[in-house]
Amino acid sequence: MTGAAPPPGPPGEPGDRRATLPEVNDGVELVHQPWPAIVRSRVEDRGPHAVVVARPARVAGVAVHLRRGDRLSLRWTSPRGLHEALVACVDVTDTPLPTWTLVLRDAPSVEQRRAAFRIAATAGCRVTAGGRRGIGQLVDLSEGGLRFVPPQGVRLQPGAHVAVALELDDGPIELGAEVLRLDGYGTAGLRFLDTDERTTARLRSHVFALELAARRHARGG
Repeated sequence: MTGAAPPPGPPGEPGDRRATLPEVNDGVELVHQPWPAIVRSRVEDRGPHAVVVARPARVAGVAVHLRRGDRLSLRWTSPRGLHEALVACVDVTDTPLPTWTLVLRDAPSVEQRRAAFRIAATAGCRVTAGGRRGIGQLVDLSEGGLRFVPPQGVRLQPGAHVAVALELDDGPIELGAEVLRLDGYGTAGLRFLDTDERTTARLRSHVFALELAARRHARGG
């Protein structure tokens, strides 16, 4: 895509912020005051200072629209953490697929600088180890691994390789993992093995959505 004009920034700041923008196929969230809920989308293309995102038809049963010039918040994750930026819609396209082109209007902020942000999670996860399978209870989750309460009858040992199945927002996912540790609280820590970029992006997007939901709940939203 053709990069839009760079947004204003502090003196001496590099003009190209590609490293701070989400990558193609990354999940993002869009927050616009007139919409009834946060809109989840995906990056279809990007330039130095702008991204093209898929345009969903509806959210919470209501049609969502943007006009050229509308301003909104763009949120995403990266290995640096949770990012948020003010963006403006500069193009609305219907073909070859419905998209919005959003240009940065301010320097993105980052709120968490951990390599793999970990968020509390309470869903179930299916684990297979040593020929036995069961449903464990998640304690927390990151793009690099998880901590959970193993199911009864499934014995885990540090260093063992297991298979884990999770239900993400965009569908189920199956991963290989290594048992890192067993603690005295009855939980086990797992590290995901050999995840490709798309799998990592899916996990990152899911963790980001959990974090945003936790923040909204803490604010009473």
